[in-house]
Amino acid sequence: MATFRAFIAVDLKANEKIAKVLEELKSALPSLKLVDQANFHITLKFLGDTEESLIPDIKKTIERATIGLSPFTISLIGTGAFPSKSKIRVIWIGIKNTEQLSMIAKKLDEELYSLGFEMEEREFSPHLTLARAREIISSMKIEKIIDQYREEEFGKEMVESIRLKKSVLTPKGPIYSTVDEVILG
Repeated sequence: MATFRAFIAVDLKANEKIAKVLEELKSALPSLKLVDQANFHITLKFLGDTEESLIPDIKKTIERATIGLSPFTISLIGTGAFPSKSKIRVIWIGIKNTEQLSMIAKKLDEELYSLGFEMEEREFSPHLTLARAREIISSMKIEKIIDQYREEEFGKEMVESIRLKKSVLTPKGPIYSTVDEVILG
């Protein structure tokens, strides 16, 4: 039975403000792995290795989790890092107006459990990943960039669909494709 590395997400568009931050991060610390702007998304649920035969059931689950939901707007605001600004593994942009996203993520988590997927242990924390470090780093230059954009508004996005995505890991970085999609409204 064929499997693929899967996750459920909202795709986001690139914009010039975000591109500028990526440039600054790259020049401050060339070893950072920047996320390709074509891959910008908010992960609602990471599934991991997934049987292809489950695709129809996963789509039904997304449909149930979004029933009655019309397209809605989220705001991209501020920068930060996981686990913290002084110990950096992931650099991100924050998301505001996340009530609907959180509700969808919670429903997906509960419903996908019955298909054999693990429940999330961490609380849902919607964000747009900009860059990753191979290991935890501390960098005054990066901290400064994070501080500089801590309150920055990076624009609004209309969430119109939820997508089941496939991730193929390559030496140049992951390649994402849409396996299936549920349109809101």
